[in-house]
Amino acid sequence: MTEPAFGLLYRAEHRAALFAARPRVTALEIVAEHFLDMTAEQRDELSLLRAHFALTVHALGTSIGSADGVDERYLERIARLIAFVRPRWWSDHLAFTRVGRVQLGAFAPLPHTHEAVEVVARNAARVRTIVGAPFALENPAAPFAVAGAQLSPGAFLRAVVEAADCGLVLDVENLHADAWNLGTDPDGVIAAVPVERVVEVHLAGGRRIAGEYLDSHDGPVPDETWRLYEALCRRRVPPLTLIERETAQPLLGVLLRELDAARAVAQRTSIRVVQAV
Repeated sequence: MTEPAFGLLYRAEHRAALFAARPRVTALEIVAEHFLDMTAEQRDELSLLRAHFALTVHALGTSIGSADGVDERYLERIARLIAFVRPRWWSDHLAFTRVGRVQLGAFAPLPHTHEAVEVVARNAARVRTIVGAPFALENPAAPFAVAGAQLSPGAFLRAVVEAADCGLVLDVENLHADAWNLGTDPDGVIAAVPVERVVEVHLAGGRRIAGEYLDSHDGPVPDETWRLYEALCRRRVPPLTLIERETAQPLLGVLLRELDAARAVAQRTSIRVVQAV
């Protein structure tokens, strides 16, 4: 069995230090939108990273939940990037970001209904015909609850990834945020998701503002998110765990300590599981 990987969201300002940080960092995730119009310098940058790290690609604009289908011109650009990078998989968010030709500029949450599952599955089938790499969906934090739910949050994630036949990028910090803001049960989600489809986990930290929890991904991983990550690892250690610091970038050493902490959680949880068996 392949050893689980531990990595970071790639930021160019950390590039030189990342090479000195191996093997503590074994994987990197790049944001697709940063490289869709690759310059010669960016091609060299990606080639260098590809030679030394396992890469995944995380996109922002697939709008997998759009009822009027996906933007095939956007996906063709993604496909060219994927063909060059040759990532282990690529992912986007379980949401919609476009209505017709109008870009929303945010991840709008989907209703937890059977109809929404069908829309996502239909769009994912089209995605697979255009982009030649394994595809996964990430659970975004919901800014508000959508009425008319027919499925619990965990059952919805399970239904989506099974109907779409794709992987799951489980953002554990987003589960924490939804629990705070919407009163959802993050432990129930952890228990319900099909762990065999979890290809990647995101760990991050947010902040409390005016009684709400903002999934800003700009701070240290909080205790509750660590607890949820350990609960997931008790079911199955994910193939990739990523510290996802999006803004307010600290020194790389700060992120490496969090990455070491994630590795320690996974290792000690694995030992406990083996001993229990």
